[in-house]
Amino acid sequence: MAGRLGRQNAMRNPKRTASTAAALMIGVALVGFIMTFASSAKASIGSAVDKDFRGDYVLESPGVTSTLATDLAARPEFSAVTSSRSAPAEVDGVAQTLSSWNAGTVAALFDVDPQQGDLATLGTDGIALEDSYAEAHGWTIGSQIPVTFSQGQTTLTVEAIFGEADWTGTAVIDHAVLDSFGMDAVDLNIYVQVADGVDAATAGRLLDEAALALPSVEVMDHDEFKASRSGEIDMILNLIYALLGLAIVIALIGITNTLALSIFERTRELGLLRAIGMTRGQLRATVRWESMIIALFGTGLGLTIGIFFGWTIVSALASQGFSEFVVPATSLAIVTAIAAIAGVAAAALPARRAARMDVLGAIATQ
Repeated sequence: MAGRLGRQNAMRNPKRTASTAAALMIGVALVGFIMTFASSAKASIGSAVDKDFRGDYVLESPGVTSTLATDLAARPEFSAVTSSRSAPAEVDGVAQTLSSWNAGTVAALFDVDPQQGDLATLGTDGIALEDSYAEAHGWTIGSQIPVTFSQGQTTLTVEAIFGEADWTGTAVIDHAVLDSFGMDAVDLNIYVQVADGVDAATAGRLLDEAALALPSVEVMDHDEFKASRSGEIDMILNLIYALLGLAIVIALIGITNTLALSIFERTRELGLLRAIGMTRGQLRATVRWESMIIALFGTGLGLTIGIFFGWTIVSALASQGFSEFVVPATSLAIVTAIAAIAGVAAAALPARRAARMDVLGAIATQ
């Protein structure tokens, strides 16, 4: 009976109930959207690592001398080693950052979807381009592209066209180009593929020993590398969740105020209910049910809207590498449970005030 009365009270003034739930709906919609987008982003990153990265280990550092990659490449325990660098440049007069790799081994460690030419032939005067980037500029195999670095100018020949730029960037050169200008040979990341017959424990120990003298270098296996890429998203999310949490708290305060106003308007009615036998506990339960219904109403709409917008943004970014759409059902269920509990908490003070109301005084209220 308390639940039925709570539902009827929530339905009595639809406009007020809707406006009260709307504030909570907006906050929960943002939370649902961020959760859906983040889960899809992490799933897409994990899928990209599993699909495109063929290596076994990654040595990550803000900057380490290239001799480490050279030393690892010379060891028979590793079948392929490539490292990445970057250099600001002007490509055909347009400023951008060029990606530099060990061109001879990058295709062995990453699925770059080669289409024309061979990345291994880049040398000191070659460049490889992602297909849509090359098409947009009208460049084909053999095209001559003027490139200007801060140390000087050169002309590079398009030696290869590839289709997957998520890891390498849209324009790739060999380290030999940067070395020819005397640029610092500092690697950002080193990617390693273990040779057949070498167990993971041995390879990991060798890499740890090689990086021992370089405290800034972090050695990660395939799974740790995937987790680190996903962890970057979690760091941003924590701040967003804190801000959205404040918005939800404000919405719950609105529910409390609405219930308090509702109780004030229904003083005589509540007094009559108490007079015909409703207990204090039943009255408190009625108010709590009303609050929970409003909270779940706003939460349900908010999650529906959040999931929908999460789907639309993931679909819109499909060409940018968002290949997976994931609904974090467990996390969203927790949000729903928290909203229900918060609805009960928001009703605590109004319910207490209603239960302590003087029966005769309430009946006499006009």
